[in-house]
Amino acid sequence: MPKRPTASVIRAVGRWWPALFPVLALAYSVWAASRVTAFISRRRRV
Repeated sequence: MPKRPTASVIRAVGRWWPALFPVLALAYSVWAASRVTAFISRRRRV
């Protein structure tokens, strides 16, 4: 039976998580801000 790569994936994520988390948080906040501004501008126009 082939070894599943989950353990190595978890190890890699654990190693990169401190660098990855701020990037993900920033990307999510930018996405959320763009959604909010689009929603507000749509409501203003109507």
